[in-house]
Amino acid sequence: MMKVICRKLTGKEEYSQLIPLIQEYQKWLGEDICYQGLEKEMNSLSEMYGPGGRGAAFIGRNENGENIGSGCLRALPRSGEGYCEMKRLFVNPAGRGLGLGRMIAEELIGEARRLGYRKMRLDTLERLTAARHLYESLGFKQIDGYCENPLEGPLFYELDLLDAPHRDGLTPSF
Repeated sequence: MMKVICRKLTGKEEYSQLIPLIQEYQKWLGEDICYQGLEKEMNSLSEMYGPGGRGAAFIGRNENGENIGSGCLRALPRSGEGYCEMKRLFVNPAGRGLGLGRMIAEELIGEARRLGYRKMRLDTLERLTAARHLYESLGFKQIDGYCENPLEGPLFYELDLLDAPHRDGLTPSF
């Protein structure tokens, strides 16, 4: 089985590594996600997901050093103080089935706790069954919509970071 690792992005220049993965995600999804301000996001990744914006981003790599997954978190002030949002969790098809999606999600949850957030939210699509199962296995519960999502079958989830089981420290990183 191929080994995978997860690493937090630290320098502003490292955030450009997210761009090909976000583009691959949009192509794989087969949906236009520009309604989310994708172009602006791509031009300000370190500001949106970096420490200055009370966020974080992780890249997942295979044993050959290829970037095959990503995940980000950012503050979500329109939902109230103490809320953050998980964004851009994606593992490309070649990296699926290796536990990388869970690894990145657990890192994001741990980082959200370290940053002092109380709740984490996300949106997904009903047809993304594997993603939904992952979120539910991590303790996310379905909630009413908290943001605009005009795509077919949007679902919204929330995790209480104070009550959810702590998995911090169990995810390998380098």
